[in-house]
Amino acid sequence: MHAENLISAFKSVVLTSDDPEKTAAFYRDALGLPLEEERHRGTLRHWAGMVGGMHLAVHPREGFWLPTAPKSDATGTIVSFTVGELGPIEARLAENRIEIVARNKIGPMSFIAVRDPDGRHVCFGTPWPQMKRAEA
Repeated sequence: MHAENLISAFKSVVLTSDDPEKTAAFYRDALGLPLEEERHRGTLRHWAGMVGGMHLAVHPREGFWLPTAPKSDATGTIVSFTVGELGPIEARLAENRIEIVARNKIGPMSFIAVRDPDGRHVCFGTPWPQMKRAEA
């Protein structure tokens, strides 16, 4: 059986934190993502919302159903978002006093990176330009 028959899509990105309220505020308030406080049977209080077609959630690290790395090991996770252009996100980051820690260009794509309150790199990149299909 091929993987395309087993997996239909990404389900979610789950970030764990020792201070999930602060981390959720970073993504919600500083970046403008639609995270809302939630609590379901079987979970502790957490924050979640849809970003495009992807579910993003911030949960407390302690008490999460899987073991996760502490803040000191969070740099191994990279969260990356697509933006139309970098200027507007750079302005929002500046308004929120969030330091850009890296810049890169890969082919026609440009990237910037910051760190969230847990130390994870959070990247913003322009999309790969759409190629026009050759008319047959």
